[in-house]
Amino acid sequence: LALLNKADWDTESVYDFSFSWYFTCIICSDINSTLDGRVVLPDRHAVETAMIRAAELEDHYDFNIRPDGTDTAALLNEMGVEWSNARIWDGVVDSSTDESLDAELGQAFDDIEAEFAGTYSDGSYFDAIGAATYQTDSNEEIYVYAIGLVR
Repeated sequence: LALLNKADWDTESVYDFSFSWYFTCIICSDINSTLDGRVVLPDRHAVETAMIRAAELEDHYDFNIRPDGTDTAALLNEMGVEWSNARIWDGVVDSSTDESLDAELGQAFDDIEAEFAGTYSDGSYFDAIGAATYQTDSNEEIYVYAIGLVR
C-alpha cells in the first residue's frame, strides 16, 4: 500500500490521475494477494494512457481505433508504453442506478484482475498494470480501460 502515496493527489475527481492511480493500486494489491511470490505493480505511463483511452471510448467505442482514426498503438507509442507484450481490457458499466453500478463495476474489477493475474500468450506473467475509468456527463455509463504489461 506504500504505492498509494506515490500519486500526486490533485483532487478527488474521478478524472484526475490520483483516482486512476489509486484504482490501479487496488487492482494490483488484490492480484498480488493471490500470487505466490510474483508481484504486479502500477505503471505511471500505462495509467496515463488508460485515462486517455477511457475518455476516448465515449466518443468512439472501438477496441483499437481512436476517435481521430489512429490506432491504439499510436497512443501507446506517444505515451512511452512498451506494448509489444501488452493486453488491453475495456468495458462499459451501466451507472444509471446504484445497483447496476455496484454489480457491473464489481464485475469489471473482477474481470480485470482475472485477466492480468494470469499469463500472457507466450506464458510470461504480467508485471505492470495501468487502469482508469471515465464517467459520462449524463452519469449513465462509466468506461473502464486497463492495460497489462509484460516487461
